[in-house]
Amino acid sequence: MHKLAMLAAVGATGGALALSALPASSQNTPSQTMVLTGTQRAVDEKTIDLKPRGESVGDQIISSETLRRGDTPVARVESRCLLIDATYEGAECSFTIMFHDGVVTGQGASVSKHVPGVDPTNGDFAITGGTGPYERAFGAINVQSTKTGHKVTLRIAS
Repeated sequence: MHKLAMLAAVGATGGALALSALPASSQNTPSQTMVLTGTQRAVDEKTIDLKPRGESVGDQIISSETLRRGDTPVARVESRCLLIDATYEGAECSFTIMFHDGVVTGQGASVSKHVPGVDPTNGDFAITGGTGPYERAFGAINVQSTKTGHKVTLRIAS
């Protein structure tokens, strides 16, 4: 379940960034891309391990993480992932990224094993909405593990 743990570890994303400049109208609005990084702290992650012991259907990973743009903290992400697929080690995750002026919400699923006939998620999750300047937000968030933590790329439009 490495992707599940990776997303749960991504607890946070950035703040007062270029996204605050997004217009409220969805007509002809270009997408904005933001790349943020985060490092998970053990104190901000909890695994709820149901029987049987070890990763199994019904387990949850709950976590938070601060995301940065360069050295500047810009957001906090709160996430929860539920393990739901023993065959392909799949999980469904939801998260909220809190910025200084609003939030972006998202969700999606990932699997650790190849599913025949299904494209892998490759760390992509859907933006499902938001508040403040992100009220009409849609797009995708990609989460990748790095040697030092996580790289979170938001592709957002409104």
